[in-house]
Amino acid sequence: MIKEERHPSSLKLALRFLSWFCPAQLYEEIEGDLIERFTRDVKAIGECKAKRKLIWNAVRFLRPGIVLRNKFSVELNQWHMILNYFSISFRTIRRNWTYSSLNIIGLALGMAAFLFILQYVAYEKSYDRFHHNHENIYRVAYSYTYFKNGITTKTATAPPRVVSFMKEIMPEVKSFTRVRHFPGIVVSYNKTKFRQDKVLIVDPEFVKIFDFPLISGNPKTALNDIRTVVISESAAKKYFGDQPALGKIIGVDGNENYTITGVAKDAPSNSHLQFDFLISYETVKWWTGGDAETSWWFNHYYEYVLLEPGTNITSFNQKFAKAFERERGKINQEESSKQEFYLQPLVDIHLHSKLDQELNPDLQGDSEAVFFLTIIAFFILLIAWINYINLFTARATDRAKEVGVRKTIGALQSQLIGQFMTESFVMNCMAVVIALALVAVGLPYFNLITDSSLSLDFLSSISFWENVFIFIIAGSIISGLYPSLVLSSYRPSVVLKGKFSIGTSGILIRRVLVVFQFASSVVLIAGTMVVYMQLDHMKTTNLGFDMNQLMVVRGPGVTEEELSPAYQKRTDAFINELLRFSEIKSVAGGSTIPGKEIPGGVIIKKKENPESMFKFVQATWIGYDYFSTLGIKLLAGRSFSPEMRADSLSLVLNASAVKALGFASPEEAVGQKISVGVQQVWTLIGVIDDYKQMSLHGSVKPMFFHLYTVYSPLFVYGTKEELIPI
Repeated sequence: MIKEERHPSSLKLALRFLSWFCPAQLYEEIEGDLIERFTRDVKAIGECKAKRKLIWNAVRFLRPGIVLRNKFSVELNQWHMILNYFSISFRTIRRNWTYSSLNIIGLALGMAAFLFILQYVAYEKSYDRFHHNHENIYRVAYSYTYFKNGITTKTATAPPRVVSFMKEIMPEVKSFTRVRHFPGIVVSYNKTKFRQDKVLIVDPEFVKIFDFPLISGNPKTALNDIRTVVISESAAKKYFGDQPALGKIIGVDGNENYTITGVAKDAPSNSHLQFDFLISYETVKWWTGGDAETSWWFNHYYEYVLLEPGTNITSFNQKFAKAFERERGKINQEESSKQEFYLQPLVDIHLHSKLDQELNPDLQGDSEAVFFLTIIAFFILLIAWINYINLFTARATDRAKEVGVRKTIGALQSQLIGQFMTESFVMNCMAVVIALALVAVGLPYFNLITDSSLSLDFLSSISFWENVFIFIIAGSIISGLYPSLVLSSYRPSVVLKGKFSIGTSGILIRRVLVVFQFASSVVLIAGTMVVYMQLDHMKTTNLGFDMNQLMVVRGPGVTEEELSPAYQKRTDAFINELLRFSEIKSVAGGSTIPGKEIPGGVIIKKKENPESMFKFVQATWIGYDYFSTLGIKLLAGRSFSPEMRADSLSLVLNASAVKALGFASPEEAVGQKISVGVQQVWTLIGVIDDYKQMSLHGSVKPMFFHLYTVYSPLFVYGTKEELIPI
């Protein structure tokens, strides 16, 4: 017999290969034959040839009969054992139906809550990710500081010249588009006339940068000309029914005709850009005489750029800031101001942007809420799994005799672990099925509660089912591994004698799990109570106005031709008709309603002090009886009155604006002359108490009120419960 150290590589390689497929009962005999033949070949033909022959002889034993005897028989036995595991699991669940039902339902409820929350979180995070270039699309954000009053304003809008200048000097910019929101227009076709609020004025590149595919029309030329418009699929059906919309002429605000050059698919609900009409940007350049292309100050445009892949945004912002300083630094210095621009990732707009003048502020999400909801979802799921573990180990006494008997007749611990893990797998599968059914049934109610628009489309996603499979496997391991190890470790001699007891380590682990479960439950309950208290606070806190019995009537869309004395008479007649109802106490009109962001504003200062600091205040145009109808408290002076003809040159400020101007009290401010804008001088006739126009999170901003008799919407204050609340 040859020594192993003389031929280590050849022998080890051949024998290792042989042991992989050869049954144990044949391996020793074949091994001896190979070694004996190898020794003989070394003497006869030399060591090199003997090594090659040895490997070939080993390969020759790789026969189907030998492989099947070693591999297939074992897999067949394992397959029968796995089927037996499932059979025993179903039998155990059926025999202990009450316990099993309790455990499965507990798991199912936890999983359903987890799926509900995770689908909502996934929806919130999916905003604007359907665009194939979403990773390279950015919005230009604008920060403006006026040094004379120290006020810095950060907005989602920017002057129109910014992106065109950016394109000229920054090679990283592939293309850009500007968007201006243009709500409240009246669109007419034949005798059909509607007010449209989801109207955007966009550059031609809009339909190329963003994935809003055109059903009809050419995206390369659809928005190239003046007075051309692309409409949504819903708008096309609304105006033209089943007739083709392409090429049709529609009226806008009664005095302009626009040609429909394209029909786009409706924007998905998870898009921060929502539209029914896209008007060509050439139109607004024509309106403004070119200012919409060259202005550095008129910041009413949402501006987006498509960058080259791999662009470093930090470096880009720094590089552009230096270029902008060279271009506009001297002018800004003369104006005692500072303009700054930086890029926001498109996918961050919905959850992470907290700027003024967002395009759809009502659709803005909250990244912190999404983060905490994700944590809560996993805590709920973990509590459900821990509950399964506790219920499983609580029945340890009942299962101990089963373990003892099975070990006595020869069952190995690994086989018992496999049995209990299979039982956990089956229960998790049943729980997932029930959870999916609960999600399918409860999704409409969940949408109603969360004011979202989730659908069951995720059920058709392959990635979802892949995650479900991983979810089941992970759940089976997490919830089944510890009980399996505990139950399979029982000694049959002790269990069958009735001396079974749980060790101190097992008791400690169960106590830790129970404490964790209850602590987590307490935290979730406390969090729920905090949220409830916050909601109750928002419902009961003094907002500064009375929303009870208040109904908002949205004014009709009005063309420029209809804004005439005749229209004003019809509006007054409508208000008088409303006041004839005994249920209605008062009616007033305004340019906005509480809860809506007030776009733009005016700059005011004291007239007698030209060197006083300017204050930028939110401007609202209102009708008579506005403050009394909304229940806003008048601190000093009076409100607008139809009997005072000079009120057209008067204004009312809130307490914050009066304080910002430096007046000691509201009474001192009444009667003062206030410079408005550049040349206008108006009289301050009244001061109202601060009220919450927007969220309770922020402070009340200075506000300016001016008389405007053609108002929209109307506020109707009544006494009947039938009135729709604001």
